[in-house]
Amino acid sequence: MQSAAARLVACGPIGARAIDILMASVTKVLAEPHKERYRIVDQSHPAMRPVAEARGGTEFLWAIGYEPLHGHLVLQSHDPAQLRAGLDVLERVRRGSEYGAARDRLQAEQASAAEAQAREEHEAAARRRFLAKVPEEPAPGEAGNALLCFHVSGRKVWRRFESCSTVNDLLNYVRSLPDIDPGAGVELTNVTTAPAVLLSRPHLAGLTLQRLDLWPSGHLKVCCCAA
Repeated sequence: MQSAAARLVACGPIGARAIDILMASVTKVLAEPHKERYRIVDQSHPAMRPVAEARGGTEFLWAIGYEPLHGHLVLQSHDPAQLRAGLDVLERVRRGSEYGAARDRLQAEQASAAEAQAREEHEAAARRRFLAKVPEEPAPGEAGNALLCFHVSGRKVWRRFESCSTVNDLLNYVRSLPDIDPGAGVELTNVTTAPAVLLSRPHLAGLTLQRLDLWPSGHLKVCCCAA
């Protein structure tokens, strides 16, 4: 048990997470030994993945009495003394500085992941708001369609607009694209013919595609700048 716990804590953040999971699992088995779900470990389950992936996790389960059975680890023989001994080992490891450092790193990683997820959700919501302002795409072949190619981050995005659509409609569409930070400034340049014309200027915002010679087709270069 001790050697398995030592390998776990040496794994860093994932080992600290595995130790916490093992402590919770062993505590539940001791408290309610007759609950079958506490005595079966599915290492493919996302909640148990840190135990399966951290060095020493599976070995620790073996050491406290779990055995392989039908693709799971099962505690067939309930030995409270052995389980308490395992819990004592984990508690001693948790009091050590190595676990403390790993736990701090784990919390920092979790905070960073939560911040990134919140930022992604915020940006996705902003993209949906911009997309809601974009006129519905007309069907292929309808009279008055303008087929535009947006050059974004090295790729081409094709989209149909009505010829009466405006530069504002194009900017809203661009800000709804996954490649674009919806909070950043956007420069939209008509590169269909030379010389190129910067469209993302206030006095051009209400001009139509037909007025800007972007009908029946055109090419637009998209650049982002700091907000």
